[in-house]
Amino acid sequence: MDGTSTVLQLAIENGARRMIFASSLAAMLPPPKGEMLTERSPTSAVIPYGESKSAGERLILDASRQLPAMVLRIGGVFTDWCELPPLDSLIRPWVGGFPLNRIVAGHGNTAIPYIHRDDLVGLLRACIDQSDRLGAHEVLLASQHGSVSHLELFDAIREALPKLERVRPIFVSATTATIGLTLKLSLGLITRNPPYERRWMLQYIDRPWIADTSYTRNILGWDCAQRKGILDRLPTMVDHYLHQRLLWNQRSRARTSAKYLYTSDSDYQS
Repeated sequence: MDGTSTVLQLAIENGARRMIFASSLAAMLPPPKGEMLTERSPTSAVIPYGESKSAGERLILDASRQLPAMVLRIGGVFTDWCELPPLDSLIRPWVGGFPLNRIVAGHGNTAIPYIHRDDLVGLLRACIDQSDRLGAHEVLLASQHGSVSHLELFDAIREALPKLERVRPIFVSATTATIGLTLKLSLGLITRNPPYERRWMLQYIDRPWIADTSYTRNILGWDCAQRKGILDRLPTMVDHYLHQRLLWNQRSRARTSAKYLYTSDSDYQS
């Protein structure tokens, strides 16, 4: 957190108007069944990533007495080339061959809210435009309203594949998923190509993160654009994966290795 503290101090010393902190929806635990996460939901330090974001949010809150601040709890950011590791790890097997193309963990209810990169840019612009009328400390949800489950993603991906009959998923228990992930992690050690998945993720099978973004949308006068939802863009993503695999892999590797370089989706044609 030394880096965040340093940036905050420099911002205060140099008279910055507001700090915008990029947090994550993963900083909150999935809500109880039948409930939704809101901007007022508390953060959690159960997983390392969530712990670091929670610590950053605490620093921002303390500093807001001197510097107005805004915390964006961001959902799964994707582009038309995916560039989102948890989504990439689903698309690859589900577009592949039997039996992995049918395997879905739990009952398929694992879910997170997503947001297209273009919509995230639009939200940031709205934050800047509306900054003067916001409170000294605001927490906002940067994602779609609700969430999208693994089963919905599975159906959309299979539907986007050309000339293939619709297949039913094979649901596997958390125990079976644990065995499969253990084998996958072991293979990753041997090949020096570790997978994205980690053991701690298993505890969230069928525990969806569902976001109620009403406050954020109302206070900013902003919403995700039509036809930019994850299910709307999946046919384009699948087409890119099938026909421009080299570019897909280049962009995915850069994102996964934290060497992300912005490249417009329009720079490449399907």
